[in-house]
Amino acid sequence: MEVARKVRTGEFQTAGASTSDFVDQVCAKMNSLIACNGNVSVDIRTFEDFGDVVVNDPIDANGNLDKDAFEFDPGDAGDIVLVRVFYSWKLSTPLIGNVFSNLSGNRRLIVSSLAFRNEPFGG
Repeated sequence: MEVARKVRTGEFQTAGASTSDFVDQVCAKMNSLIACNGNVSVDIRTFEDFGDVVVNDPIDANGNLDKDAFEFDPGDAGDIVLVRVFYSWKLSTPLIGNVFSNLSGNRRLIVSSLAFRNEPFGG
């Protein structure tokens, strides 16, 4: 994830970037055939140690993506960070949707995750 590198190097933190800035940059890197239109969500968290990293299931009991549980904490220099980017893909074929959907509304959640230690940035 090329955009996550900007978190690792501190570029996002020093620029005061937000969740929407991160999503915009992810969408700019995506293929134009894939509609970003509200289908991309981001969860960025910090942890004390790599052993503390917890990857929670973002799908609630009703099959919806629980965006309220997401955070945007890119951390400081030296912090352990987990970046997760979610894409809610609309399955257009009912038979495939019945087999592959894991979200309500005949949708499939695609996830990319990356855990790293932030580089020593800043003053």
